[in-house]
Amino acid sequence: MKSPTPILLCIVILVALATLVSSDSEWTRPDTISCTKIFGGSDTDYCTDGSGESTTYLPHNISTINGVVVVGDNNSLIAAKDDDVYNISEANGANPLTTHINFTGVTDFNSMLFRLVYQGGSGHEIEICLWEYDDNAWECEYGHITDMEDFAFVNVNVYDATDHISDGVVSLRFNHIQNGIQSHDLCLDYVSLIDGFSTVTNSEHDAMTGRDNESNHPWAATKADMENGTWLRTGEGGSNNQSINFSGKTTATQNANLAWEGLTGYRAGDAICNTNYTNSHLCTFHEIKQIMVHQNLTNLNGWTGDAWIATGAAKYSPADTPVNDCNGFTHGSAGSYLGNWWTFDTTDGGKGKAGHCGNSLALACCKNE
Repeated sequence: MKSPTPILLCIVILVALATLVSSDSEWTRPDTISCTKIFGGSDTDYCTDGSGESTTYLPHNISTINGVVVVGDNNSLIAAKDDDVYNISEANGANPLTTHINFTGVTDFNSMLFRLVYQGGSGHEIEICLWEYDDNAWECEYGHITDMEDFAFVNVNVYDATDHISDGVVSLRFNHIQNGIQSHDLCLDYVSLIDGFSTVTNSEHDAMTGRDNESNHPWAATKADMENGTWLRTGEGGSNNQSINFSGKTTATQNANLAWEGLTGYRAGDAICNTNYTNSHLCTFHEIKQIMVHQNLTNLNGWTGDAWIATGAAKYSPADTPVNDCNGFTHGSAGSYLGNWWTFDTTDGGKGKAGHCGNSLALACCKNE
């Protein structure tokens, strides 16, 4: 059978689009397009739609490990804009907010969709993590939520879903990184995993740029960023449409046993960077590589010398001295583990190196903007 001609294919697409535009509040769609309402209440003009069939997985249960649940339960997460939210207040001090959400019966997914608002201050971030079953650890490369003025949708791509599914179970975590303040709140209105293509479009969210104004969508690319090519995707596991910038290296040098005001490991590294450069965190290798590709290195502050960077799981775990970020930046002497640092060079970008954890180096600090 011959393939349809381009003209015929265009006619078919135009007919399908005409059907979409003319559909009524019941969201009638051609059989080839699925549309799932996610909104409760009286709203009828909101839905997720995509090309081909898609599956939406809603939370099975939610539990808050750190922080105080003001109102809400698991049922608060299954529909958006229904005046039913799951509201968590931070605790004061370290580990102020940690919330786990579990999904069951999941066979595959390629994105996460949230409607939420975080009312925190400058320098406060909540990281989005998925449990990595092979590494038996949280993978937190899915972006950070910063202070917001109002509710907004966050759509995060996931490219390694199989690493996060075990017997149909997927575990999601929202985790506050810095010390908390009791007056700060995270409100979750809708949470889901999606297998298939889906785009949310409503009055809060421009599906192309991810924002209706910069203050309401701080993670989205500005028009200027998109025009001048400085828009970068963050994290190998997902994108939150932020620009990655190199802040510089910390003033002090230290071994790889990182600690700061009760925090240890990666969290301590983020906090140390934040004290040197507000809202910055310990750079990952992926971020360094993206900066090398997209930015003029000669204009960057401190792109010289050596500095610790985070590279993630062990490169060869069975080795006698595995290269595993010095056991997650908790080991500070030569011996059992090895860590990675970056040797910066404005000509070719530099190169990664591995060595013992007792080396005294600065920390490389990056910022999402």
